This record gives sequence, C-alpha cells and structure tokens, in this order.
Amino acid sequence: MLIAQIAFDQLNKQGDSKLADLLITMMNAFKNKDIFTDYLESACWADNLRTDGGMNFMRNQHFVDTPLNPFNISIPLIDANNITFALVIN
Repeated sequence: MLIAQIAFDQLNKQGDSKLADLLITMMNAFKNKDIFTDYLESACWADNLRTDGGMNFMRNQHFVDTPLNPFNISIPLIDANNITFALVIN
C-alpha cells in the first residue's frame, strides 16, 4: 500500500480523474463494494479477488503460501499446479 500512496502523490489532476473513474468501474464489478472505498484500499484488489465470490478457483495460479520449514517437519505438500511452477517451466 506504500507504493500506492507514493503513486497517488505523483498524480496530476487528469490522472486523479482517471483513477476516480477506474475506482467506480471496479466498484461496479465486485460484489463487496467496501473494498474500493478509496485509492489506497483498492491497491489490494488482487487479494480481494479471493474473497469476492467465485474467484477461488484460480487461487493456486496467483497465490502460493510456501511455508518456512528449517527443521524439515512433515507438512502437507503444496499443489504443483501453481504460479511458481509455471514460472519455472516457462
């Protein structure tokens, strides 16, 4: 969100107007309108896709939780169909 604030601080009036239009478009596209109350909250829109109904089917392609396991404790395997695997093979 820090990057969003820095970018917002650099906008001129035309850019600010375009951002306002984009926020309205995004608000209309999502069920949970509260996630786009302002430019700063909307910076996390990709994270909100997971909770805004119906987008969880792409979770592995966009979000990978790789646990830190320095003691080699037995943990569940991570699904190989994920973004990290896709980047490695391509």
